[in-house]
Amino acid sequence: VHRLIWILHNDLIPDGLQIDHINRIRDDNRIENLRVVTRRQNTSNHGKITKSGYPGVWWYDLCKTWQVRIQVDKKTINLGYHKDLNVAIAIRKEAELKLQKKDEEREKKIKQAVDFLTRNAINPQTKMPHTPDRIKSALEQAHVNIKNVPIESQIQDIIHAISKFLPISVETKKIKNTRKTRMRSIDQ
Repeated sequence: VHRLIWILHNDLIPDGLQIDHINRIRDDNRIENLRVVTRRQNTSNHGKITKSGYPGVWWYDLCKTWQVRIQVDKKTINLGYHKDLNVAIAIRKEAELKLQKKDEEREKKIKQAVDFLTRNAINPQTKMPHTPDRIKSALEQAHVNIKNVPIESQIQDIIHAISKFLPISVETKKIKNTRKTRMRSIDQ
């Protein structure tokens, strides 16, 4: 229902993004309680509500400080202990922004890989190109780690990884230059 409400008030939900309930109450579908987020942001909003009122910031009785943590790729990262709640929340928010930027860069690289393979790869069995959705699905199935370097430099590794889930080949064509060119010297 929340997805439909979002679409009625805004526009389509961009690929790769989800609709989140800000206050964590799943049946509170008021538009002001909905926002577009990445999967990582959505799952980080599911933690239990702490004394701080902010996910990832807990009161640590032993040290009488606020403990800040964030989860990245199923690993918990301790961001430190802070006496000031506002500082602790600011540190957590900064970490979330860094993760969001990392997610956006990764999505951009995935899109570049999908675009490259859609233009240059075919199914060798049918000699037809694959759809972008099919290529993206194969990337997800293969858990391909796309690095923050040019796609062309890692395309062979990507093809090798997804070939276990998708028959794929990239064909390069050599174009023969049949046009005759004449060289003229500057002295003439």
